[in-house]
Amino acid sequence: MSLLYVDDEPILLEVTKQYLENKCNFSVATASSAIEALNRIQEQKYDAIISDYQMPEMDGLEFLRKLRAEGNTTPFIIFTGRGREEVAIEALNAGADYYLHKGGKPKVQFGELQNFVYQAVKKNRAEKGLLENEQRMADIINFLPDATFAIDNEGRIIAWNRAIEEMTGSPASEMLGKGDYEYTLPFYNKRHPVLIDLVLHEELRKEVPYNVLNYENRKKCFAEIFIPHFREGKGAHLWFVASPLYDTDGNITGAIESIRDITKRKNSETDLITLNKKLNLLSSVTRHDIVNQLSGLMIYEEMLNDNLSEEKVKNYLEPMIVATEKIERIIAFTHDYQVLGVQGPTWQSVASCITDSGIKVKADTGTLEIFADPMLAKVSLILSENAVRHGEHATEMNVSFHEKEGKGILVIEDNGVGIADNMKESIFEHGVGLNTGFGLFMAKEILEITGISISETGTEGKGARFEITVPEGGYRFGN
Repeated sequence: MSLLYVDDEPILLEVTKQYLENKCNFSVATASSAIEALNRIQEQKYDAIISDYQMPEMDGLEFLRKLRAEGNTTPFIIFTGRGREEVAIEALNAGADYYLHKGGKPKVQFGELQNFVYQAVKKNRAEKGLLENEQRMADIINFLPDATFAIDNEGRIIAWNRAIEEMTGSPASEMLGKGDYEYTLPFYNKRHPVLIDLVLHEELRKEVPYNVLNYENRKKCFAEIFIPHFREGKGAHLWFVASPLYDTDGNITGAIESIRDITKRKNSETDLITLNKKLNLLSSVTRHDIVNQLSGLMIYEEMLNDNLSEEKVKNYLEPMIVATEKIERIIAFTHDYQVLGVQGPTWQSVASCITDSGIKVKADTGTLEIFADPMLAKVSLILSENAVRHGEHATEMNVSFHEKEGKGILVIEDNGVGIADNMKESIFEHGVGLNTGFGLFMAKEILEITGISISETGTEGKGARFEITVPEGGYRFGN
């Protein structure tokens, strides 16, 4: 620890230097006057300064005042043999850390001086560290991309970053240090509690101007609001997040809030909803018109088929009937795909979703429920139809459930011919299959709405085996 000792008595300079270096392990530089000390301070930094009071040209108090006027906060101890009580008070008021009277036993006197040095340096370093931390936090907040501000426990603004300056048009120089809900004026044109105040004062919850979307133990609050007059009357959708600020002991010292303009996102969501409505209407009307025409065509085909006797004509007619049936299945698929994901996922009993479609089904799932799209029953229907159409000699289908590595595995297997190894992945692609190629593709799409996956793991020649993997939290057992 480096010290600067200032005294106009040469003998005291030398003996004090030797004692502090030999007994206290300090590194001590000396100056015989305040003027010399000021010059030394220009060349080198010291951990603490010890100075006599009465000295020619400039006394210890003048020396101290000059240092503090220049912004120098180095710990300063007045160490004098001629001081009076009023001098001690004046020294402490001028910014001295300690005042010590010379005299008495050296061991006691220098022991006390050593203690004063340690205490002053420790305090100074702690204050510098705090200031550096505060500056570091201010710098971090200032360069955050989201508009951000912070307040202390009294509601005074202690941070107002560049992004919030741009958002509100209010510079930090006009906002810092102000209280009385000053931070609400740029947004609401009036003073009242907002989200950041809930973090510090839960009792204000009824006074905030919006619904809090998330509020848990004052740790973090989220909210969203549309402010009509914001952005020069154009209005803006804003998203708010607020949380407490803590000191090193875990005590709440204030709160911080970030604001994000989500107007573009909200407008995009609105445009997307409108577009989906238009597409659904177009799809519904188009499908309705095609179905009407197709129904008429199928009636004519049946009438022709019943009244034609020539085998050759029937040979031409049968492909037309097959094509018509395929068109009908495609249209049915477009309807199912149109409503997929329109309604939110729900908890559904697996047992109630199982359908047979002409094949015997054995289910051992108990009260198992899965969080999935409302079209979950369609998956069971697709798999049973797949067994009937492609299983050749399939007569039954078994459904079971087990857990593996934190996930739920729903197994649906039949006793048909199975699926070739080179088709196990491609069967879930659009257009793959002997009919429309929409069935297993549709099943995969339904399940993926809630993060559920499906794969085929059976052995060719021993039947198809579909494993439906449900993520953790996506399944439960009901009452």
